[in-house]
Amino acid sequence: MRWPHEFLFSMNLATVVVWASEERLPSVLLNVLGNAVERYLIPVLRKLSFTGNSRPAGYLFYFAMCLLLGLSIFLVLRLLAYLSVLRSPVLVLVGALNVASFPISYLYLHSLWGISATQTLWLSVEMVIFAVLAVVYRYQEQRIPPVPGILLLATHFGVWAWVSGGFLFPILGFLSSLTWGLYMRLSPTVRPQPEVATQ
Repeated sequence: MRWPHEFLFSMNLATVVVWASEERLPSVLLNVLGNAVERYLIPVLRKLSFTGNSRPAGYLFYFAMCLLLGLSIFLVLRLLAYLSVLRSPVLVLVGALNVASFPISYLYLHSLWGISATQTLWLSVEMVIFAVLAVVYRYQEQRIPPVPGILLLATHFGVWAWVSGGFLFPILGFLSSLTWGLYMRLSPTVRPQPEVATQ
């Protein structure tokens, strides 16, 4: 269950980062990703006859950049998994970023586009509450029952789908958070261990 949650987190974060970078042109990250896609992925697609001699258009190019960044993030997570001292902090960070990456990007970009201070305040409070709940979920011994947890996640991402007017990022965030929570619930190695009294 660890690999699916890490892969979904990586793709969720990569998609949000590429979207935010695209909205905030010019972007060094998009230049690097675009050049890597042009250099390494386009020749493979041409050999498979997906694009002929042309550059893939729009969504395919965007997806390729997300995939390249997502696989890079996934590789970093896999490497960090070998460092036992970083496992718990990485799990906490992944949980918090699952629920907060899209809201942070949305609020940042909309502060540039003109969103009211009151809306920003309420949306920021909602985002912080859910990020804190993810951290608390990581460390609690008794997990909340699945149905209320899923309803809380659905409410959070439903709010962001409604606010943003789009569903891609909230759905990715929801699925990523759901697999993270499932991993936390099912994996005995990540549950908090009771303190052993020493004399």
